[in-house]
Amino acid sequence: MTRTEIINELKMNGKPIAIYGTGKFGRSLAEYLLKKELTDIIFFEDEEFYCEGKEVLILGGGQERRFDVISYPKMKKKTGYNILCGSLDYRLCEKLKNDFTSSFVAYLDVYPSHVMEKEFVQNNRAKLEQIYNLLEDEESRKVMQQYVIARLTGEVEGLCKLCNSEYLYDWKLLALNTEDVIVDGGAYIGDTVLEIEKYLGTLRPKKICAFEPDEKNYGELINNVGHRDSVICVKSGLWKKNTKVSFENSASVASRISEDADAEIDVVSLDELSSDLAELNEVTVIKMDVEGSELNALKGAEELLKKNMPRLAICIYHRNEDLIDIVDYLRNITSGSKNYKFYLRQHSFSAEETVLYAI
Repeated sequence: MTRTEIINELKMNGKPIAIYGTGKFGRSLAEYLLKKELTDIIFFEDEEFYCEGKEVLILGGGQERRFDVISYPKMKKKTGYNILCGSLDYRLCEKLKNDFTSSFVAYLDVYPSHVMEKEFVQNNRAKLEQIYNLLEDEESRKVMQQYVIARLTGEVEGLCKLCNSEYLYDWKLLALNTEDVIVDGGAYIGDTVLEIEKYLGTLRPKKICAFEPDEKNYGELINNVGHRDSVICVKSGLWKKNTKVSFENSASVASRISEDADAEIDVVSLDELSSDLAELNEVTVIKMDVEGSELNALKGAEELLKKNMPRLAICIYHRNEDLIDIVDYLRNITSGSKNYKFYLRQHSFSAEETVLYAI
């Protein structure tokens, strides 16, 4: 069902709403419902996260609103509620439908960075069609089609059906091997490094340069993979130049550069850093999941991109503009026989983890 159809159903049946999950996805859902004048809301969550007296604070319409949180078992005993999945994982809808058989159950994705307005598609139709025609295989074209549908309408099922969940990234498509020098932009706590090692079996790549600016994440990155000879850990974000920027330290995969944040972090350009970190001059693979800073990070690696033409795995789901802007950028900095071929793959059961591969 589309966002509009779900909201119409909620208003028509008039029942109170119970949101499963109290994280960022669930909270954004409550904020959206308040704007639609649907205010009779509670939250519920699994017992392992629940504690007595817990509340969710939402800023709706310029004022604070507090909503009760109850446990999942207690919610199962209630009747007469609409149930909304407030978790990113679309598959959880099946669990909710099985547990709340007499309720209207829906997955309503209104997380701000997942929403694509009709005006955006209308204004960029020619560019989107051009990118669609540039894609190298049928799977990529299916992913792009469902990616736009999911963001435009909120119907994510088609995109989730295309999820390639064996690995975080398609290392086979990247032709990853033991001679590679890899930049891991947005290394988090080393999950990508560990997955690369899993993919290669008992072998190791030549070198992995892992960049992570979040204080807590970086500490765990060092603990998890910092002792390996094949890994260089750098406490920095990637950007178009060496500088300091405002940063939201959330100690999670969502830590990001933000104009509203109080903290500051160091960010570096791969081109500028390459004079100090010799390994970067040999880079053959770049992975970036840097929470919307991907284009600026690529601009900071323009000389390395032109010189080495590394294979790329770039997350494009943080901003609607990124699919267009990043493909345009990569096409503009290459010429002649040195041109990238583009692929799209989906790596989560949600409207996130859509990755552009440039080979």
